[in-house]
Amino acid sequence: MSIIRRNRHAAVAATVATAAVSWAVVTQVAGVHLGVQFPGSSPTTVALGPAIGAAATSTLLGWAALALLETTASRPRRTWIAAAVAALVVSLSLPVAFATTASAALGLAAIHVAVAAVAITGLARTATARRGQVSATFEPALLPPPVA
Repeated sequence: MSIIRRNRHAAVAATVATAAVSWAVVTQVAGVHLGVQFPGSSPTTVALGPAIGAAATSTLLGWAALALLETTASRPRRTWIAAAVAALVVSLSLPVAFATTASAALGLAAIHVAVAAVAITGLARTATARRGQVSATFEPALLPPPVA
């Protein structure tokens, strides 16, 4: 397994751990009831399992998006970060729209931001240059000889 793939696996694991810890802090330590109600359904509580599942799924989708951008975008890391932050902003509308209380909205938003911070930074640091693109690293052999 390549180092990039291993690091991406680690990013997914770290994101899942962040979801679990932040859910526990919000619900168990702060005592916030994470109630949500979607149109046409009865109120429900966001449990630990769905929080972990959502974090893992969104990070794996982010991984797939990054892999695609690495083959198509001229600056995959920059493009991916911008897309991931945009996805975070969109996902933050869910707690605001469907939380049953202000504290639930705040708690869910905090979990969203914590998970996104780990996912975005974890995957962004694994981004590689586009295939066939010249590396931006310094290569002294390509420089002309010094003028005497």
